[in-house]
Amino acid sequence: MVVGVHFISILVYKQIHPFRVHIKFITFIAIIAKIFDDLITVVSIMAGGMLLGFLLRAKQRIVSGNEKLINYAIYLLLFLLGVSIGSNEQIMSSLSTLGLMALVVAMGAVAGSVLAGFLVFKLFFKKND
Repeated sequence: MVVGVHFISILVYKQIHPFRVHIKFITFIAIIAKIFDDLITVVSIMAGGMLLGFLLRAKQRIVSGNEKLINYAIYLLLFLLGVSIGSNEQIMSSLSTLGLMALVVAMGAVAGSVLAGFLVFKLFFKKND
């Protein structure tokens, strides 16, 4: 009797298991497709900018004005990020907890970046006197 039940459970498992794997595989492919769709958009925009920069490199006035445009674009993005955060009630209600965690993470990132920069400088760029 036990052998018969075990045999039936194996048959049922073999019928259900490929279906589960198939669903997981389709979900995985959908996630990868979304990532590549976003990636293609970003790379296309960047490639277009590189081409435009290559074509306009002789026009120094346009190239020098680009730095100001980049700064303004960064300010605009930071402002829009602040608007997005300010309009999110869940973030605003837990700002004290998140603020402390953000401070700790930011300080750790700065300390890690300074340490990594120091090590790279010492190992690769400092001349041996």
